[in-house]
Amino acid sequence: MSQAHRIILLGAPGAGKGTVAKALVDHYGVVHLSTGDMLRAAVKAGTDLGKLAQGYMSQGALVPDDVMVGLIAERVQQPDCRTADGQFRYLLDGFPRTMPQADALDAGQREVIVPGWPWKLFRPFFGFIPDSMWKRFG
Repeated sequence: MSQAHRIILLGAPGAGKGTVAKALVDHYGVVHLSTGDMLRAAVKAGTDLGKLAQGYMSQGALVPDDVMVGLIAERVQQPDCRTADGQFRYLLDGFPRTMPQADALDAGQREVIVPGWPWKLFRPFFGFIPDSMWKRFG
């Protein structure tokens, strides 16, 4: 039986989050929740969220924060994100990506997305963060 873990993986695009995620999934037995994969699956399935997200993505725009927070909050409630005794076990990859998404962890959605403490934070990229990345947090 896997242990309860809530892991948030942060890093710039191309920093190796996917590679690190695979190792953490194997080691901890958690569910890998990639927001990019979740959005692509919703678009492919033609869900309401997928149709909404497709409109933004086709224009090269970021999907709004409230949509992303809702997507994650809904997903972590699924049975595969819990151990047999009901404890959470997942890795967030690509969330939070903006300050409003990060704020959601400390606001109303915190108890839905990351209830209780502690949670593990891995940051595979420790070097220079380009200005383009900081703009997302502005």
